[in-house]
Amino acid sequence: MFLKRFILLFLIPFALYSKHQSLYPFMSYAIYNGYKKSEILTGVYYTNIYNSNKLYAGLEYRNYTYSDKSSQHQADVMIGNDFSLKKNQYIYIMLHYITSDKDINKNSYIVITDYFFKKKRKFDIGILVANSFYNKYALAKYILQINPYWGVWFGDKNSLIGKIYSKIGYIYQNHQQTNFKLDKSYNIFYIKIKQHKKNFINSFEIN
Repeated sequence: MFLKRFILLFLIPFALYSKHQSLYPFMSYAIYNGYKKSEILTGVYYTNIYNSNKLYAGLEYRNYTYSDKSSQHQADVMIGNDFSLKKNQYIYIMLHYITSDKDINKNSYIVITDYFFKKKRKFDIGILVANSFYNKYALAKYILQINPYWGVWFGDKNSLIGKIYSKIGYIYQNHQQTNFKLDKSYNIFYIKIKQHKKNFINSFEIN
């Protein structure tokens, strides 16, 4: 299915910012053209750079609205780390915990490993593997995702259009122990474009 998603993300001026640490709240609004109609996302992110590595932590709150006028409230807690390997080579490992007022998303976990090569503010290329573990009410108890991708930067954040990051990728998704009739696997191609301009980020995505 062809899906468009538009996200406008506002980065509020840093509550804490230094050479090695940053802490900032954010808010975004997304519009979809499927069963899910909209999403309001708020939260806070924290980063800490140490010994060429980077620690990430995040807390998010999501409010989904669906076409049947129902809604869902969800909280996400994330902690991850970039480990520097050889020159320009990194591996990112993250643990993502999800809870919700809907049984389908309660007490779920995602373990993400992302190996990538990058030149800062120029390009990156990598492969991400996500292992998702869900409860007995979910559509599937286990989902494997494999996501190779390539992204490039161009422009200047102080220019009229800002700094632009464009990314293309492919996702292979495999379902195990499904509770509903699902296809064994899905193949998804996507394009993401982000505009960075001072304290604002505008994002557009096509799946």
